Amino acid sequence: MLAGVLGDAKTSTPTGGSQAGTGPAQLARVYSPQPAKAALMVVIAHPDDEAYFPGLVPYLSRVKRLPLVVIVMTSGEAGIDPPGDRRVREEEMRQACLVYGMPNEPIFARFADGAYLGTLEDNWKLWGGEEKAAEYLVQQIRRFRPDVIVTHALDGEYGHPNHVGCALSVTKAFAGARDAIAFPVPPGGPAPWMPKKLYLHRWPTRPMVFRWDIPIPALNGRTCLEVGNTGGRLHVSQGYADKDFAELDGDQSTKFGLYATNVGPDRIGGDFFENIDLGSYTRPRD
Repeated sequence: MLAGVLGDAKTSTPTGGSQAGTGPAQLARVYSPQPAKAALMVVIAHPDDEAYFPGLVPYLSRVKRLPLVVIVMTSGEAGIDPPGDRRVREEEMRQACLVYGMPNEPIFARFADGAYLGTLEDNWKLWGGEEKAAEYLVQQIRRFRPDVIVTHALDGEYGHPNHVGCALSVTKAFAGARDAIAFPVPPGGPAPWMPKKLYLHRWPTRPMVFRWDIPIPALNGRTCLEVGNTGGRLHVSQGYADKDFAELDGDQSTKFGLYATNVGPDRIGGDFFENIDLGSYTRPRD
């Protein structure tokens, strides 16, 4: 547990589960509360979309040991057979995140899944309008006050409207979280917050390559990619039980770009937290 950042632990029993006969047994688990302040926020469109950068969550949780929030915009309910049950892929995501080393649960925004063969306009219709997701993310950014945010490529990785909508909403929320005029603070809501950096997957301007394939002593000589693959196999409903999670994007999984910054450009590279003081975060003792 991250002393001084995370509160008391809680016990949680999942309300849903993997499809019958396909997933691990459901057990009560001890989760820490969400952090009062996050060093980094990851925003993805579906459970399993961490596959586009599969070493990121293990790196932050088990190597850097920094408070992390993962927000999943949809529950992937359109991507199961039969479609509709949000609990299936939510539970797979929870179990994967435990393997990655996250002490707190991922957050499911539960915007509607779908529009796989549709357009961005179809996505906005599913999500209740173009502003809804940005408004939601503004509130989450203000609530958790992340220093750094990471999300999908602006092309949606391969054009998926949910992915594109997610990335566009994050860019809008990054700029809007500090703006109380564009995004008013509701009564009792968190105050405006200015995140320091926003990285997009495969953004070509101010590029950064992050290696996930280096053995790390903190992981007993394993790599972040290996840990990511292990957790990824728990996304059983998506066919990952018998294949490497990282195959989805190959060497593209290492590529990011600094889309926006309030602390200047990266000079050295290879570090999401360059130009950011992490001294206020207390790491757990070994």
